[in-house]
Amino acid sequence: MPAFGAIQNQRRQLTKPEDQAEFFAIHGVDKEKYLATCNSFAIKGQVDKTEEPAKKAEITGGLLLGRQREVPLRSRPGRRP
Repeated sequence: MPAFGAIQNQRRQLTKPEDQAEFFAIHGVDKEKYLATCNSFAIKGQVDKTEEPAKKAEITGGLLLGRQREVPLRSRPGRRP
């Protein structure tokens, strides 16, 4: 579980698709394909679909990384600006 170790043990910030692509490229994932997938219509649609109930419930944070870092929903991969 390299991603878990990077986030928990090395305290790496993998909140942006570009940072994730760099990290996963080290582990054999094609960087351009990863970014294309993150920005694809299908992924953006799924992200929007899952965020709609959170918006209605006025939830502003979705991930808890480490013990103190909450990542706002708007910074998650595939999220449109």
